[in-house]
Amino acid sequence: MSSPELFGKGFEQLLRTIYNKPVFKKPELGKAPAFILKDEVITLGSSSKHRMALHAIQEGKANAPGACRDYFDTVVENLKCFRVEADGEGELDDRIVQSIEMLEEPKNELAQLFTALIRYFPPQQAGETLCRFWEKIYPYIPSAPRE
Repeated sequence: MSSPELFGKGFEQLLRTIYNKPVFKKPELGKAPAFILKDEVITLGSSSKHRMALHAIQEGKANAPGACRDYFDTVVENLKCFRVEADGEGELDDRIVQSIEMLEEPKNELAQLFTALIRYFPPQQAGETLCRFWEKIYPYIPSAPRE
C-alpha cells in the first residue's frame, strides 16, 4: 500500500471482508423459470437439427435435403417417448393430455419446417421429402378396429 489513498481503500476492503459486510449486496434470487420447475420434461432432442435444417432451407444450401432428413429421422426416432401406455400410473386421460401438452414445441418446430419446405423447395422435392416423413411416422398412427 504505497499511498495513503490506496491504504485507506485497502484497509476498508480488508475490514469489509473480515466482517462479511460487502460494499455491494447480492440481489435476492427471483422466481425460478417455469421450465426448471416442471417435474418431467420430454424432448425430442431435435432443436439444434431443426435450426440447422431451417437455416439450410432458407439459405438454399446444397445440404438442405440431408439436413431435413436428419431432423425428420430424429423426430421419428424419439417420438416413442411421447407414447402413452394404457397400464401406466395415474388416470389415462390425464397422461394423454400431459403427453399432448409436451408435444407443443415439437409440433411448432415441424410446422415451421413444413412451411419452409413448401415455401423454398421445388414442389416435387418438397412433396417427396414430406411424403418420406409421413411414411416413417405411419407406424405411430393407431389402426382403426376392424369390424
